[in-house]
Amino acid sequence: MPERQLRLFEQHPKPLLERFGKDFFHAIPRTPGVYLMHGESGKPLYVGQSKNLRSRLNSYKNAHPDHVSRKTIRLVHQVRNIHWEECGTPEKARLRENELLRTLRPKFNRMNTFPKAHCFIGVRCQPEIFMFSLTRQEVSGAGYFGAFKTGAAYGYHALLRLLWSALHAPENMAAYPRPLLLSRPPAYFELPLPRTAHGAASELGQHVMDFFCGVSCELRQWLESRLNQSASAFYQQMQATDLESVQRFYDYGPRRNKALQEHHQLSEGLILQEQLDDLLVTDLWHSLRPQLYPPEPAVPETSETFCIKADHPAIP
Repeated sequence: MPERQLRLFEQHPKPLLERFGKDFFHAIPRTPGVYLMHGESGKPLYVGQSKNLRSRLNSYKNAHPDHVSRKTIRLVHQVRNIHWEECGTPEKARLRENELLRTLRPKFNRMNTFPKAHCFIGVRCQPEIFMFSLTRQEVSGAGYFGAFKTGAAYGYHALLRLLWSALHAPENMAAYPRPLLLSRPPAYFELPLPRTAHGAASELGQHVMDFFCGVSCELRQWLESRLNQSASAFYQQMQATDLESVQRFYDYGPRRNKALQEHHQLSEGLILQEQLDDLLVTDLWHSLRPQLYPPEPAVPETSETFCIKADHPAIP
């Protein structure tokens, strides 16, 4: 059992109850909506949404230090005003929350407060060279894909390393171009194709375009079949990690965007940064998500095996 801090007093403090009183919380409607918590200076501290405003706000009123995060405890001690807005439906509440997050960027919120950080990726495939670019500016024209959540940059960086490795067969890390080994992916990268690969350029180019369009992940199999299997254990582990990152990038990037465009009947082209956040909170996405990311089957526990169960990773 988790360790808990011993308390001098049996009753834990309830700052919101002391500050607003029971009647305030009884007056909150049991309807979908958004709520805003403000600090002493009047600046917004937190924006949230719920299909039942009274239930959600009462959970803050009774926040117990042993059951909620330290961040929540800090929040309830700083709140001086609470306002709410009824929205009619849970979907409207989620969309309204996104709008307020982008506008107000409250201190205690992190998700969906800065969609301008979502990225777009440009791809040009020519017979002798492939050119890639990464930008956070909204762009237009053929050859650009996105928007992708900020975590997609790691998968994109891993993809560039794997493409270089599959085409140029480096013997060790020192043979990689420096931009591929930095902590952040390059804003622009040219991938020259060796002469031996010129004949397969069209096939590889098609795999790359199908990957970013969300049509197929055959590019991963193409890469895996051409990686050096006799490399050191460290080098093989690095490539295995990159392959996992590429697969995750595809699942939660191009594949997800294609599904969103099809199910929301959007015109072909880019999904814009703010639009992506809004699409991911709609009721249609909530019904589509289990089809794209079915839960992994539970591993039965035995007396001989210790299993750690984990939920499916959250959508980046």
